[in-house]
Formats: sequence, structure tokens, C-alpha cells
Amino acid sequence: MKHRLLTPGIIAVLFVVQPLLAQEPAPAAAKPEAAKPAPAAAKTSYTPLRLQVTISRYQGDKKVSSLPYSLSIGMNGPRVQFRVGAQVPYATTSVNDGVKTPSYSYRDVGVGIDVSGQMMIDPGVYTMNINVTDTSVSSSSQIQGAPSITGVPIFRNFSTGGTVVLKDGQTTQLTTAGDPITGEIMRVDVTLTVVK
Repeated sequence: MKHRLLTPGIIAVLFVVQPLLAQEPAPAAAKPEAAKPAPAAAKTSYTPLRLQVTISRYQGDKKVSSLPYSLSIGMNGPRVQFRVGAQVPYATTSVNDGVKTPSYSYRDVGVGIDVSGQMMIDPGVYTMNINVTDTSVSSSSQIQGAPSITGVPIFRNFSTGGTVVLKDGQTTQLTTAGDPITGEIMRVDVTLTVVK
């Protein structure tokens, strides 16, 4: 069998092609991973509660008035605000070039209650911040010992605030204070009920 000689051109092609054939095939491109769904936001427990705030006035041991106010609140919920009352007009006088002109201004009277920071600190134990304001109007004849001007109303103001810790069905006294002018005792009681 005769051996045929390869021409130099063919030999060069073999040396170039053979290394290329010996290389391993390139790995296939990695498939992009499917986007993982974002973890669900943690749910905030919301416990519905009923809060009763009672504002009472006493003259000695005698209860003069007692007004309850009921509010729906929730643990870890938003701030709760309550307002009830009216705008009461009172006479004012303006002087312009020596001429007195009667006019009227208005002032808010009534009750305001704010509840915030409500949370459960232990199983079945709740805490919250409560602020109470009570503004009323009286005549000089109704308030003994108060300096007054005939025909001019007297505005009485009471405000208190603090933090309470309560269990279901429990009542606590937010504050007790005496009016230095009338001697009346103001008392604010708070009762908490868990809504089933």
C-alpha cells in the first residue's frame, strides 16, 4: 500500500482544526432564576376594645353630675379623638376713634378625649395614654366665690392626662382633683371592655 504525502497546506489545516475539535463544548447559559415572591408583611394584631370614660363632679359626698363617654379603640390602632360641645358667643367691645362698637366672639365649650399608644403589654393586660379636657360656661350667680362681672360668662376649664393599665372589665381612676374656686371634686374613671 502506497503512502501518499500530504501537501504542506493540508498539514497546516489539520494542526489548526484538531485543537478546536478537542475543546469541550461551552456550557449552556444558565437559566435565570424565577423571581421569588416577596415575603408577606407580618400581620399586626388588632384587638377591638370598648373604652368608657366617665367624668363626674362631686360636692362633698354628693354626686352633682356624671357623664359617660364610650369610645371604640383597637390595640396597635390609630389615635382616637372625640369632641362634643358647642361654640358659645360672648360679648366683646372694640373701640375705634373713641366709638365703642359691640361685637361677639366665640369660644369652644364641651368635652375632648384623646387616646393614643394603645398596646397589649402582657396577655390580657392593656395600656394606653388618655387625655381629657372639659370646658363649661357658667354665670356668676352659679359659681360662689368666683370673681365676676355682671353679665359676663365664666368659662371653667379642666384637663388631665396619664397612662392607664387595664384588664378586661377593669375600672381605674385616671384622676381626682378639687376645684380651688368652687370646692367641687372632679373625678375621671376609665373602664375597659374587650369586644368578643
